[in-house]
Amino acid sequence: MDSKLQTYIKYLKYESEINALYSLDSFQIKILNELIYAEEKGIQLCVSDIMAFKHIASPATIHSGIKKLLAKELINFRTVSDTRIKYVELTALGLERFKNLSKAVPKS
Repeated sequence: MDSKLQTYIKYLKYESEINALYSLDSFQIKILNELIYAEEKGIQLCVSDIMAFKHIASPATIHSGIKKLLAKELINFRTVSDTRIKYVELTALGLERFKNLSKAVPKS
Protein backbone atom coordinates (compact mmCIF):
# COMPACT_ATOMS: atom_id res chain seq x y z
CA MET A 1 0.00 0.00 0.00
CA ASP A 2 1.19 3.52 -0.84
CA SER A 3 2.79 5.35 2.12
CA LYS A 4 0.67 8.47 1.57
CA LEU A 5 -2.46 6.34 1.70
CA GLN A 6 -1.25 4.64 4.87
CA THR A 7 -0.59 8.04 6.42
CA TYR A 8 -4.08 9.19 5.48
CA ILE A 9 -5.68 6.05 6.91
CA LYS A 10 -3.73 6.57 10.12
CA TYR A 11 -5.02 10.15 10.27
CA LEU A 12 -8.63 9.01 9.72
CA LYS A 13 -8.34 6.53 12.59
CA TYR A 14 -6.85 9.22 14.83
CA GLU A 15 -9.60 11.65 13.84
CA SER A 16 -12.26 9.07 14.71
CA GLU A 17 -10.67 8.53 18.12
CA ILE A 18 -10.53 12.27 18.84
CA ASN A 19 -14.13 12.77 17.70
CA ALA A 20 -15.24 9.88 19.91
CA LEU A 21 -13.56 11.55 22.90
CA TYR A 22 -15.78 14.58 22.34
CA SER A 23 -18.83 12.44 21.39
CA LEU A 24 -19.21 14.29 18.09
CA ASP A 25 -21.57 13.29 15.31
CA SER A 26 -20.97 14.14 11.66
CA PHE A 27 -23.13 17.28 11.78
CA GLN A 28 -21.28 18.67 14.80
CA ILE A 29 -17.96 17.97 13.08
CA LYS A 30 -19.10 19.88 9.99
CA ILE A 31 -20.18 22.85 12.11
CA LEU A 32 -16.82 22.89 13.91
CA ASN A 33 -15.01 22.65 10.57
CA GLU A 34 -16.93 25.65 9.20
CA LEU A 35 -16.01 27.63 12.31
CA ILE A 36 -12.29 26.84 11.99
CA TYR A 37 -12.36 27.64 8.24
CA ALA A 38 -13.97 31.00 9.02
CA GLU A 39 -11.50 31.70 11.81
CA GLU A 40 -8.59 30.97 9.48
CA LYS A 41 -10.03 33.54 7.02
CA GLY A 42 -10.73 36.07 9.78
CA ILE A 43 -14.50 35.83 9.26
CA GLN A 44 -16.98 35.90 12.12
CA LEU A 45 -20.00 33.64 11.75
CA CYS A 46 -23.30 34.31 13.44
CA VAL A 47 -25.94 31.70 14.14
CA SER A 48 -27.93 32.62 11.03
CA ASP A 49 -24.81 32.19 8.86
CA ILE A 50 -24.35 28.66 10.15
CA MET A 51 -28.05 27.86 9.85
CA ALA A 52 -27.82 28.77 6.15
CA PHE A 53 -25.19 26.08 5.41
CA LYS A 54 -27.41 23.77 3.38
CA HIS A 55 -24.43 21.48 2.67
CA ILE A 56 -24.32 20.54 6.36
CA ALA A 57 -27.96 19.74 7.05
CA SER A 58 -31.37 21.27 7.53
CA PRO A 59 -31.65 24.30 9.80
CA ALA A 60 -33.32 22.17 12.49
CA THR A 61 -30.46 19.66 12.47
CA ILE A 62 -27.88 22.46 12.52
CA HIS A 63 -29.70 24.12 15.43
CA SER A 64 -29.61 20.84 17.33
CA GLY A 65 -25.89 20.49 16.58
CA ILE A 66 -25.20 24.01 17.83
CA LYS A 67 -27.06 23.29 21.09
CA LYS A 68 -25.06 20.09 21.61
CA LEU A 69 -21.75 21.85 20.89
CA LEU A 70 -22.69 24.55 23.41
CA ALA A 71 -23.47 21.90 26.02
CA LYS A 72 -20.09 20.24 25.33
CA GLU A 73 -18.44 23.66 25.74
CA LEU A 74 -16.78 23.42 22.31
CA ILE A 75 -18.42 26.67 21.15
CA ASN A 76 -19.95 29.72 22.76
CA PHE A 77 -21.95 32.76 21.72
CA ARG A 78 -20.65 36.30 21.67
CA THR A 79 -23.21 39.06 21.49
CA VAL A 80 -22.65 42.56 20.21
CA SER A 81 -24.55 45.80 20.72
CA ASP A 82 -27.37 44.44 18.53
CA THR A 83 -28.36 41.64 20.87
CA ARG A 84 -30.36 39.92 18.12
CA ILE A 85 -27.04 38.83 16.60
CA LYS A 86 -25.09 36.02 18.24
CA TYR A 87 -21.66 35.22 16.89
CA VAL A 88 -20.51 31.64 17.27
CA GLU A 89 -16.95 31.10 18.40
CA LEU A 90 -14.78 28.13 19.20
CA THR A 91 -13.88 27.89 22.86
CA ALA A 92 -10.42 26.94 24.11
CA LEU A 93 -11.69 23.36 24.27
CA GLY A 94 -12.96 23.57 20.69
CA LEU A 95 -9.57 24.85 19.53
CA GLU A 96 -7.86 22.11 21.53
CA ARG A 97 -9.69 19.50 19.43
CA PHE A 98 -8.15 20.96 16.27
CA LYS A 99 -4.72 21.15 17.91
CA ASN A 100 -5.02 17.47 18.80
CA LEU A 101 -6.00 16.64 15.24
CA SER A 102 -3.04 18.59 13.90
CA LYS A 103 -0.69 16.32 15.83
CA ALA A 104 -1.58 13.52 13.42
CA VAL A 105 -0.63 15.56 10.34
CA PRO A 106 2.88 14.68 9.14
CA LYS A 107 5.35 17.51 9.22
CA SER A 108 6.67 18.57 5.83
